[in-house]
Amino acid sequence: MERNLAIGYYGPAHTILMAAMLLPKSLNQVLVPVVSQKIYVDQAAVREIVEKATKFVILTVSFPIILLTTLFSVPLVAILLGSQYGPTAQALVILGWAYGLYALNNPSHSVLGSMKEMRHFLAVLAGSLLLNITLNFFLIPRYGYIGAAMGTVIVVALGFCGRFYLLHKILEMRLSSARPYGKLFLVLLLSLVAGFAVRPHLPWLAAAAVVAVAYVAFLRALGAVEPDEWGFFAGLLG
Repeated sequence: MERNLAIGYYGPAHTILMAAMLLPKSLNQVLVPVVSQKIYVDQAAVREIVEKATKFVILTVSFPIILLTTLFSVPLVAILLGSQYGPTAQALVILGWAYGLYALNNPSHSVLGSMKEMRHFLAVLAGSLLLNITLNFFLIPRYGYIGAAMGTVIVVALGFCGRFYLLHKILEMRLSSARPYGKLFLVLLLSLVAGFAVRPHLPWLAAAAVVAVAYVAFLRALGAVEPDEWGFFAGLLG
């Protein structure tokens, strides 16, 4: 009974967020042929492409998902699923962070799926699957659908670390290469603070509009995106 209840509330949250994965998955399909041609010829170019594509996914998918699900999960569930799925909002808050990280993995798939040493990537995928099964076995009976969501966050976060380690080995990406993303995460933090500040005082749509404006303003003010990256992003959208 507990497992059925977990699926009943977890499944709809999963469905909502999977729809948001269409953009990063489509981007991965665009990157695969380019990366396949250059991965063993011009690794510097591949590294630059992956870094810019990852930043694009952060700005257009990952952070918007996190902001929407963290700040407005209740009205989103009410509109998309109906008031009878109210408890799904709690799972959506947790899963929003999981799928935000999951979206970041997609640009790396173009590299990991193109390398000759596929066995390393398959090991990460197999480990993630086994960990997911194990966590669900222990967490769902105790915490229900919230446990299922918690397990997903843990698996995705560790999978993200595993993929970054493989990229580090393949493309010689150092930890220092992650420093430019610090400004982006500061933008996320400031946007969340702004959202929590205005949410109690405005209708949710108005509050969401304020958060969107603040998000763009913080990006500009902190210089989180370089001028040439805006051109790269426009090319991807075009």
